[in-house]
Parts: sequence; structure tokens; C-alpha cells
Amino acid sequence: MNAKKARRGKLRVSHVWIIWYAVILHTVWGCLLLLSPSAYGATAIHIFHGLPRDLIASVLFLASGMAVWAVTRPRPSLRSLAALLPQQGLLTLSAYGAVAAVVVAHYGDGVSRPRLFILADQAPAIIALILHTAALAEMHARGADGDLLRIIRLFREGDPAEVHDVLVALAGQEPAQRGEQIPAGLARRGTDGKPPGERPPESLPGRSLSGGATRAP
Repeated sequence: MNAKKARRGKLRVSHVWIIWYAVILHTVWGCLLLLSPSAYGATAIHIFHGLPRDLIASVLFLASGMAVWAVTRPRPSLRSLAALLPQQGLLTLSAYGAVAAVVVAHYGDGVSRPRLFILADQAPAIIALILHTAALAEMHARGADGDLLRIIRLFREGDPAEVHDVLVALAGQEPAQRGEQIPAGLARRGTDGKPPGERPPESLPGRSLSGGATRAP
């Protein structure tokens, strides 16, 4: 079973590559738009043809830069997700332009072709959107689940004071440091001679701070 899981892990393709593909693609599109307005004839960016080239090129460069910042973070977070959304939006518009060209049976520059011909030619724009969407969902859902599982484990195994300390630390630290807080708290319990699953008497229901049983009012 373990060998099968290890084999599956080796065959897995990193979701980072599709993000870098979109970064390079948008950077190239921005450069081409700055060089010539004829780049607007490309079906994937023809949807922007009514806007100034400098503006669209700047948007493409900005989205690429934000995506580079997001993908180079140590761990996914809400900030990295927000930084990837502009690139996701551009890919969505490009895929929409590709699908629209298939429906009307002509390219953005007006050249008519059979629908299947255009679909075969514009399939990369549609596939890029699908893969980019899946990559964002995978990397950020997994990161959020990881933090959530650590917090749940701490609630089950740590005492209330440690839970409070770790939650405060999680709110104020970078994502890369989050994973160090919970193991550190559990390690402190081990050095103090406390089993990680044992709760202090004062935190148990029906116990007073003095150790005696509380009476119902």
C-alpha cells in the first residue's frame, strides 16, 4: 500500500507549472501589444481590442507579476489566492473569446473557418483556463485544510492556554511559520512531563480552580 502511494506521488505533476505557463503567456502578449496593434487580431486577446494597448499591456504585466509573487510564497494563503485572481480573470476572458469564435465560426480578425477547425486551434486557451482553475483550487484548498487540521489537533491535544497562544501566532505570522507553532506547543508539553492528550484539571467541566467539585446553583 505504501509503495503504491509513493508511486502515485511520483507521477503527480506539480500545479505550479500551469501558473508559470500563464505568466509567460501574458508577458508575451503584453510585449506583442506594445510592439504592434496587429496583436489584437489574435482571438484570445481580441476581446480587448477596444481598449488602449498600453493599458492592456500594463494589466497583463501586472497580473503576471502578482502571479509570480503568489507562486513563490513558501505556502499558499488567502493573499496568494487574491494575487492569482487577476491572472485567472484574464484566462477566463481569453477562453470566452475562444469559445465565442467557435460559436460564430470565425476568428477575432474576421477570418471564417469551420467550427471544429477553430476549436482545435483555440483548445489551448480553453485547456489553460481549466488547468489554472484546478491548480488554484488544489493548492489553496490543501493549504487551508492543513492549517485547519493542525488547529483541530491542537484543540484535541493541547491545553487552552496553548490553543490561545497558537491562534494568536497564526493570526500574526507568515504562512511559512504556521506549521512550527503547533509542534512547538506539543513539544513544550512533553518537556513539562505532560502527555499531549491530557487536559489540566482546571479545564475539565465540573472542576473549580481550587480543585474541588463545583456545585450546581
